[in-house]
Amino acid sequence: MKTPLVILSLVLTTSIFLTGCGCQSPEEIEKANFISANQELACETVKNPDIAIQTASSKNTVKEIFQKNNFNIENDEEMLALFDKYEFDTEVQEEINDYLDNECEAE
Repeated sequence: MKTPLVILSLVLTTSIFLTGCGCQSPEEIEKANFISANQELACETVKNPDIAIQTASSKNTVKEIFQKNNFNIENDEEMLALFDKYEFDTEVQEEINDYLDNECEAE
């Protein structure tokens, strides 16, 4: 009789913990990392517009930023799919613009 109560108690405790912990799904983590990488890249581009010109140096800067944000920069297909996925996402665009307006310390 105690076993079902213990199991029920564990299930309830686990669900309360997971609901209250603010745990993110893999897709939410990916989106947050994508936003973070693009915020940093946009800010760096404001600081140094030469980054927008495709050179070996600017490509390395982009790769470093995305790698730092846990993206597999060696897989071009995966990266292109990622950009396609969020290209028209208004939340992503708003987050990047808000960052540029309020947190990017461009000179």
